Amino acid sequence: MPEQIRLLTVFVSCPIDVDKEKSQVRQACEILSNVYHNPKIHFEVIDWKGKVSPLITGERPQTVINEQIKDYDIYVGIFWKKFGNKQPNGLTPTEEEFERALDSFKKNGKPLVLVYFKIDDYYPKNSLEAEQILKVINFKERIKPFGIFREFKEEEFFDHIIMKDIADKIRNYDWVKTAINGSK
Repeated sequence: MPEQIRLLTVFVSCPIDVDKEKSQVRQACEILSNVYHNPKIHFEVIDWKGKVSPLITGERPQTVINEQIKDYDIYVGIFWKKFGNKQPNGLTPTEEEFERALDSFKKNGKPLVLVYFKIDDYYPKNSLEAEQILKVINFKERIKPFGIFREFKEEEFFDHIIMKDIADKIRNYDWVKTAINGSK
């Protein structure tokens, strides 16, 4: 019988200022794929840049992204000093992705929603940068009642934090428990 491989998809949603942390999520998931070699679990990290095919539909770009990225196991939202610009629906693209993930979790128990805020010191150079930071702070305050998020500083090794958090969360998936214990 061929070896069965379980694919876990991790969607990384973030503004452009945390690209380094986005790549650290990829690295952490590569390591986890090797750790969970038996049972065979593979992590695929996706984001809109790597997953979405170009398509002109007459709809706003986020609608195209939402149509092409809609089924994943773990949502990872990362914020620091940028929040993005509001779309016609009043939300930024990253904010809309968060809202969709949280709504899906409430309805279906999936995806797991993990949110991180980088808290390294940063001094805005102008009012636009200050406005972006304020939007991040307001978003953080708004989601406090929804559960627990994590703050981190760059020197705290975000790659280790995200790897531990994802590993801790997937251990609670029933199919992972079954695969690890070998029972059906």
